[in-house]
Amino acid sequence: MKSLAELLSGWCEVPDLQVKGLALDSRQIQPGYAFIAVQGNTGHGLDFLAQAEKAGACAIILDQHDDSAFQSDLPLVRLPKLKNRVGKLASRFYEHPSVQMPLVGITGTNGKTSCSLFLAHCWNQLGSQGGVIGTLGTGAVDSDQDAAEQLQETGNTTPDPVTVQAALAGMYQQGVRHAAIEVSSHAMDQHRVEGCRFETGLFTNLTQDHLDYHSSMEQYGEAKAKLFLEMPLQHAVVNLDDAFGIRLLQQLKQQRPEITRIGYSVYPQPQGLDLCDRFVVTEQSVLDQNGCQAKLNTSWGQFDFANQQLLASFNLSNLLGVIGCLLLDFAPEKVLQAASNLKPVPGRLNRFGGSELPLVVVDYAHTPDALQQVLSALRPLVSGKSYCVFGCGGDRDRNKRPQMAAAAEQNSDQLVITQDNSRFEDPAQIFADIKTGLQQPDLAWLEPERNQAIAKALSVAKAGDLIVVAGKGHEDYLDIQGKKSFWSDLQAVSELLQAKAGEQYV
Repeated sequence: MKSLAELLSGWCEVPDLQVKGLALDSRQIQPGYAFIAVQGNTGHGLDFLAQAEKAGACAIILDQHDDSAFQSDLPLVRLPKLKNRVGKLASRFYEHPSVQMPLVGITGTNGKTSCSLFLAHCWNQLGSQGGVIGTLGTGAVDSDQDAAEQLQETGNTTPDPVTVQAALAGMYQQGVRHAAIEVSSHAMDQHRVEGCRFETGLFTNLTQDHLDYHSSMEQYGEAKAKLFLEMPLQHAVVNLDDAFGIRLLQQLKQQRPEITRIGYSVYPQPQGLDLCDRFVVTEQSVLDQNGCQAKLNTSWGQFDFANQQLLASFNLSNLLGVIGCLLLDFAPEKVLQAASNLKPVPGRLNRFGGSELPLVVVDYAHTPDALQQVLSALRPLVSGKSYCVFGCGGDRDRNKRPQMAAAAEQNSDQLVITQDNSRFEDPAQIFADIKTGLQQPDLAWLEPERNQAIAKALSVAKAGDLIVVAGKGHEDYLDIQGKKSFWSDLQAVSELLQAKAGEQYV
């Protein structure tokens, strides 16, 4: 039980009322909870006031200037700047969990999930229990279990601010002592991580995505940059191989010089080194089907590094970012040993087959840049043809569909266009939009059923060939006309390869 007057101290005067919890979602209300009713993108929390009252809400908190019409006998609290303060309110309620343990915030278009779980697994090896909040869910990470099976799903990359603080508090009670949060552009724009005190911010890259929400790439980038320019932060680890990363370092040097700037790059002499206080760069590297090997030049010394589980240059880039974060707190030799043991995150460059079967890789790539990066990085690993099975989501940014198509066509020999979460949109329209980006649309295979699309590629691919199944990654559903039905690319590929070979290759 917490005093509502104490929780809102300094913001507004309220009667001294004891509350057992906070909730933004009426479905999460329990007896004695305060219901925080805010205006959302598609509705208002007050639309669900009756459900909150029925569930036992003891008070309603809404914005001071909210003029919505409603009737309720519950105590009413009008809080100035409510949306901006929900996270800080929740942090107060849960006794500031981000102050209790070092917190790394990760932002960027691609790589957030991989980096967050890489960090958690490394922390475990370094003797400090790791936890995550992100695309796969929230919770303590057990390195002996599949992350997708042990984490609690939230439905968003970054959940609402109350859930963020509750998750951090719960993890700390479970023994988590280091945590990573995937911070989406939506999260920054909607104040979902307000109340968090970050030790380190990690920026991976910026490429086109979410322009159905942000009106331009400029606004998209500005939302990402808020993690570094507005949030409590001690260190910034930034990708020097990304143009926006260079711009971000320039802004940090000018606007927040007290923050330590660490740059990382897969190249030996990247642009922007002069903007960094410390660095982690690759002098030379070897990338093949056996993983990655690299000679690292860092502010902490020079080291040989190898990981035999992770494929492609962008995974090496993710590893360098993670290593840059860890070197701030742990000895270099121990950090590199932990990083060398890392395995692929579920749905991120998960490989199947190979040898006498085609190499099949399942990846979450669902943006033009991510798809181009995956295909171009994997193509040199095989001697035969390359196939790309992909689709585009419905009710999302239509402009990236032809760009996805162009990336696939330019970096593979054969395209197989298929279903990928059409939601409430007509799949035929999505397929048509995709084909506008192709130079030779008649050569692409169209197979709406995703299982049949993968099976078609496997039926013609041979040993030495590559099949990339892109877009779904870890997801275990297809969203069609508002109904989510079970679907797993990982399971489908494994079963189809088993049928092709007579035994399972993983």
